[in-house]
Amino acid sequence: MADCSQPRVPCAGSVLGGLLATVAPETRAWLTARLCERVVPAGTVLARPGTDLTEVAEVLEGTLGLMQRAENGRAHLIGVLMARDICGHPYESPATCRIEALSDARLLTIPRADLEAVIEQDPEADQRLSAHLLEVMDRTGDWLQVIGRRRVTERVAAFVMILARRSGTAGPLRLPLTRAQLALHLGTRPETLSRSLHELGTRGAIRLLDPYQLCVTDAPLLARIAG
Repeated sequence: MADCSQPRVPCAGSVLGGLLATVAPETRAWLTARLCERVVPAGTVLARPGTDLTEVAEVLEGTLGLMQRAENGRAHLIGVLMARDICGHPYESPATCRIEALSDARLLTIPRADLEAVIEQDPEADQRLSAHLLEVMDRTGDWLQVIGRRRVTERVAAFVMILARRSGTAGPLRLPLTRAQLALHLGTRPETLSRSLHELGTRGAIRLLDPYQLCVTDAPLLARIAG
């Protein structure tokens, strides 16, 4: 990973920033001095199966992919980490999948051992981080449910629903992956993905603004299509 600058004050709304707000001032200053902001180019592999992550990282911008290799040797995208998601959880066992930057990403990192030392001594910080990690696990479950749908159009509709829910806004949504990456995640080809997006547009569930931006125009219809 790229070099970082220290100290780094967490941006407003960040998970690590919220966690630091719960600890004593002297502990907060100690942890803040250990934060690093890292810029990670697309294609960077952050972890491989069996390796220990020495840092806890919060995604500030960009997209990370969780990849697993099947018996036939093909890599499958089994999950996506976006803004406010955490990778390298405290007390986590060695990585079970490859973590790769799918786009240029900006991460806020802290040494895992330092964060573990604090949450062992601070029940409120431990509770806050645990609650957030449960949210991340729920979102990972959402990604797996998308893959489990039979028809590609259903998978695309479910993916857009998750994206809309995660964004928290009624405005335009930007796809966090390239068409090829999204097709890989959804278990299809880019051409089929494009046809499914246009089908959702024709049926009035979404409106395509450009190849990477769209608006949800009929959320109930989108939910029905997703099944």
